[in-house]
Amino acid sequence: MRTSYSNAAVHRRIADASILGMKFSGFWNFSNNPNTIEKLFNLIYKHMMKLIIYTFATTLVADLISNTDDLKIFIDDGCFFAGIFVIIFKLTTFGIYENNINELIEKIFKPIDYLKNLNDKDVTTLINENIFFERCTAYGFASLAVCLLITMIFFGNHKDGELPIRAKYPFNSTEGINYTTAFTIQATGVTIGLTGIMAMDTIVLGLCRWTKFQFDVLYSNFQHCGDDIANSKKQQQKKLINNDKTGHNNSEIFKNFVAFNSNENHHLGFSERFKICIKNHQRLIGIIESVNNLFGLNMFVQICGSSFIICFAGYQALLGSNGMRDLMKFSCYCGTGFSQLFIWSYFGNNLLCQGDLLSDGQWFSGWEKQNSRDLKNLLTIPMIRTRKPLELKAMNFFTMSIETFMMILRASYSIFTLLRTMEMK
Repeated sequence: MRTSYSNAAVHRRIADASILGMKFSGFWNFSNNPNTIEKLFNLIYKHMMKLIIYTFATTLVADLISNTDDLKIFIDDGCFFAGIFVIIFKLTTFGIYENNINELIEKIFKPIDYLKNLNDKDVTTLINENIFFERCTAYGFASLAVCLLITMIFFGNHKDGELPIRAKYPFNSTEGINYTTAFTIQATGVTIGLTGIMAMDTIVLGLCRWTKFQFDVLYSNFQHCGDDIANSKKQQQKKLINNDKTGHNNSEIFKNFVAFNSNENHHLGFSERFKICIKNHQRLIGIIESVNNLFGLNMFVQICGSSFIICFAGYQALLGSNGMRDLMKFSCYCGTGFSQLFIWSYFGNNLLCQGDLLSDGQWFSGWEKQNSRDLKNLLTIPMIRTRKPLELKAMNFFTMSIETFMMILRASYSIFTLLRTMEMK
């Protein structure tokens, strides 16, 4: 494990910061090999954080159940409960699969560590580009989390004795030490939840980003399997295809075959290079499958939760708000749910393009200049495999894509219309 940030490990900094966020939330251990004192600290800290966030969620449920006959209060409570349920569910699954997730992180970053250490100008340029956009994503999540924390805690109800978020406690929470205790539980619970969801989403989207980066390298490698890649006409075709699908030209970024590890020789023949590409393709497919196995249920819960958040928070902002503070609180909450769902869908949509892109890379590999008898089998099976879409799947129900995003917005609007009709009656 890394103990310092060198230039070679700069691409890991966001992931490391997100892992620290998971540890702060109380669902991951602070040390992989703790001594007795560290084990005791981990145990106490994790139970304390879980107790706070579970208590916060329970008080929301209690208030929701006691106000089932009041649509406005029910929607208010349901809005926040949907968010905290998604957070607790995802934190719990992340805690269960902590070791598997850390192994997946290392599996994805190990080839990038090697590529970074090559000091190849073209590779470094694309790595730095991905680092920049990953930081933008992480800082965007952090900004949303801070804004949501401020609006939920300081833009909530501020009448005498009222808590920022509606909740029902087994004691009078409107005055004295009871109010301070209830307020502390809410403020701490929201902070833990927002830190956790920000860390989890940054980790998973970072894994998707760096996996896509390796697909981009692989796409270029397929094209550089032959000694003479293609004539000028083919190069122009590749530019048009790649510009249409990704918005930039990777065949121009990488001018040579790029090895993912020290065992991949740069100077092999066409067949050897093509087989290396096939192995890396299978490796990356396995990574996508691992992502879906580990996070597929989380993505499904995220979709369902985001649908309710967008619907309920939008309803409260437009029709149920009692003044500017409520309007700002629910507008920010709705915007956060909307932004989170869009970013997930955007990353999933990017992966969907990779199958066709790799098929094009194989086609432009220079195979027509080879005389190998095994060429037919060497090309056919991998090209068939690239026709299967690379998908981020929310179990077997949804594929994360812009199309799914639009479908969820339509469903949320339908629920919003239903609630409005019920309110009018």
